[in-house]
Amino acid sequence: MLSQYDRQVRQQQRPIRYFAQDESRFGLHTLLGRLITACGVKPIGQWQWLFKAFWLYGAVEPATGESFFLEFSHVDTQCYQQFLNEFSQAYPDSLNIPVKSPIFCRTSLTGLT
Repeated sequence: MLSQYDRQVRQQQRPIRYFAQDESRFGLHTLLGRLITACGVKPIGQWQWLFKAFWLYGAVEPATGESFFLEFSHVDTQCYQQFLNEFSQAYPDSLNIPVKSPIFCRTSLTGLT
């Protein structure tokens, strides 16, 4: 199966392009301001954690600076697959290799030294 793919790629002679790929969240997070109380008394206040955000998936080719970005409402495998599908449709004449950042960056670093 791999040899068949290899023959197909060699026949097409498509250029290989490397892309750095990542996703990032952008948004607005409301913060609670100061409350005035007597010394030693904890302030009691109401607040609403309103968080409006969107996710930007992107790929940049370092050699040329060419880029491709898509906006999504959240991060999951379906959004990532849609990004890859549209990314491959945007560059159909080349063999595109997106290099993804390590997943450990998105996990809690609590307890690591």
